[in-house]
Amino acid sequence: MSLEKTIYIQRSELLNGVLRYSSLDPEVKKLFSLDSYGTLRNRDKISMFDDLIKYNNYSLEFEDTDAEERYNSLLACSRKPYEVDSPFLVDNHLFPFQHVGLNYVWEQMHSDKPRVLVQWDTGAGKTLLSCLTSQKLFDNDDIDMVLVFCKKIKQYDWEQEFRRMTHLNVDRINEKMTRAARHKLYEQTNAQVLVLNYEKVREGSMKKLKGERRKVKSYDRTDLVQILEMTKGKRVLIIIDEAQKINTGTSLLGEGFYHLINQVDDTTRVLALTATPYTTSPLNIRNIMSIVAPGIPDVSDINRDVFKTMYGKEFGMFNNGYVQELYVKEWDRMKLPILGKKHEDWTHIAMKSDPTIAAQFPESMPKRLVYELSDIDQNIYDWAEEYAREKYNPDNPVANWSYIDTLRMICNTTEGLKNSESKFAKEILAEFGSDISHLNSAKYQLIESNLESYIENDEKSVLFTFWTNGTLFPYLAALRAKFSGIPILPIWGVGMGSDEVAQNIKTFNSTKGPAILLTSDVGQEGLNLYAPYLWNIEIPRTYSDYKQRKDRINRADSRSKGISHTWVYRPVAVGTIEERVDSKILRRRAEAEAIRGVVDEHVDMEDTVDLTPKGFLF
Repeated sequence: MSLEKTIYIQRSELLNGVLRYSSLDPEVKKLFSLDSYGTLRNRDKISMFDDLIKYNNYSLEFEDTDAEERYNSLLACSRKPYEVDSPFLVDNHLFPFQHVGLNYVWEQMHSDKPRVLVQWDTGAGKTLLSCLTSQKLFDNDDIDMVLVFCKKIKQYDWEQEFRRMTHLNVDRINEKMTRAARHKLYEQTNAQVLVLNYEKVREGSMKKLKGERRKVKSYDRTDLVQILEMTKGKRVLIIIDEAQKINTGTSLLGEGFYHLINQVDDTTRVLALTATPYTTSPLNIRNIMSIVAPGIPDVSDINRDVFKTMYGKEFGMFNNGYVQELYVKEWDRMKLPILGKKHEDWTHIAMKSDPTIAAQFPESMPKRLVYELSDIDQNIYDWAEEYAREKYNPDNPVANWSYIDTLRMICNTTEGLKNSESKFAKEILAEFGSDISHLNSAKYQLIESNLESYIENDEKSVLFTFWTNGTLFPYLAALRAKFSGIPILPIWGVGMGSDEVAQNIKTFNSTKGPAILLTSDVGQEGLNLYAPYLWNIEIPRTYSDYKQRKDRINRADSRSKGISHTWVYRPVAVGTIEERVDSKILRRRAEAEAIRGVVDEHVDMEDTVDLTPKGFLF
C-alpha cells in the first residue's frame, strides 16, 4: 500500500473538528478543500469521508484506540436515519446534518454523562432537535418530564413548537400568573413538558429578617423550591435555551441551575442550546459547562479566576503587552478553538460556515441599496451634522454618541425627533418646524414602495430598527395609514408584554397572505419568523447584530414554508454617516459573508464601530 493511499486519523484539537487526518493523496485534499493536514469539520462529512475511503481503496491508520472508537461511533451516527413518531415529520423531512446531530444527542442521552451542549447556528433547528429528542425519550420510557427554560419572549414559541412537533402534553408558566397560581400548577400539573423562564429557577437570595441583623435565604423571588419538589423522584430532561445567558457559577441563576441539574438526581439529562458560545470569550464555555457538565478537566473543574489565569496566559491579549494576573483585556479568538478538544465529548456543532450545511438553507441574498436624502431632509441633516461638529467633545463619548444616533435617525425619518426629549432634537425641531415629517423621508418612501410590491404578491416582510420611539413608532403609524387592512404587527421591549409579542408573532407566521412585522432589536434573538424579505431600516452597530437580524428569516425549516430564497436589505444614504457605518461594520469586515453567504471564520463577529465618534464626524 503506497503512502498516498493511507489516511492517518487522530483526535481533533480544533473546535469544529471531530477527527484530524493527513494524507498525501491530492484527491483527498481537493474534496475537503484542505492542504495535506486538516480537519473533518462537521460530523455529516464523516459519511462522505467513508465513501471516499470505500470507493478508492484507502487504508486507515488510527492514532490510538480512542480515535478509532470515536470514528466508528460518528460513522454510525452519519449512516442511520433518525426515526421518531412526530407529526411534524409527516409532511416535513430532516436535513442530513440534523439526522447526524439527533443521533449523536440520542447516544449522549444514553451514556453515563447524559449532558450535551448543542452549538447549532441560528435557524439550524435547535428547537426541532429538542422537541424530537424529548418525544423519543418519552416513547422509549426514559423520562417522566421535560423542563424548558428560556427568555420570557420565547415561552409561547416553545409551547407552540412542542405542540406542532410532538404528541406531548405541554403547559407553560404565564408571566401574568400569581405566585400562588404558579405554585398550585407545580403541585397539580400532569404536563409532560413545562415551559418556564430563567428567573423561576434562580437560587434564593440572602435577606435580613425584620428587626434583626442576621440574614436568611429568601425564595420569594424564585420558584426553585417548588420546582425541586415537583421534580423529586422524576426522570427529567432539562432544556436550557440560549445557554450563554447562564452568567457565572456564582450568580443566582447559575446556582439555581446547578442545584436543579446536579443535586437532584445524577441521571438528570441536560440539553444546553446555543449559537454563540465563543462570541464574547471562552468564559462562556466555562460558565455553560460548569453547570451542564461540571468536572471536565481544565474546563469546568476550575473557577473563573483559575480559568482566566490558565487560558489568559495561553491566548489572552493584555494591556501594554504583558500579563496582568486575572485580567484579560480581550481574548484572541483565533486561538479559542484550543478549548475544543477538552469538551468535544459533550458538544455537537453544526454551523453555516460549513458549505455542506449552508447549502441546505434557503439562499440568502444581501442587498445594499444606495439612495439620496430628499432636499428637505438633506438640509436638516447638514445643519445637524455641523451642529454636532461644533459640539464634539472627545472627553464626552456619551454625548457624542447621542449626536451620531440623532444623525442616523434623521436618515430613517425626521419625524422620530418629535418623540425625543434630547436638547439636540428639540433644537432641530425648533429650527425646521413643519419640515419635520416622514413624508420627506426618502428612506421611508423607498421601503414603502417595496412593501407595496410584496403586498401585491401576497408576500410577507420583516423590518428591523434599533430605535423604538425614533423609528418604529413613526413607521408603524405611517404604514398602518398606508396599508389599511393588512396585518402590520409591532414588537418592542419596555411597555409591551410577552403575551402580546407572542400573539403578534403567531399572527404574522400564520397569516396566509401579506403581513408586515416591524420590530426593535428586542426581536433579534430567538424569534422564528417566516418571510422572504427583511429590511434593516438602519445598519446595526455590530456585524453580529446584523447576522442575528438576518438569521430570523434564514432558517432550516423555511423551505417547508415555501421560502426558497431570502432577501436582506440595507439602505445606505450617500454622503451621510450611513456610508461610514456600512463601511466599518459590513463592507470592510465581512463583505465576503454578506455577498456569498459564507461566514469567514477569521472575522471578529463582535467587531463594532469605532467608539470614538471622531471616526464618523471628522
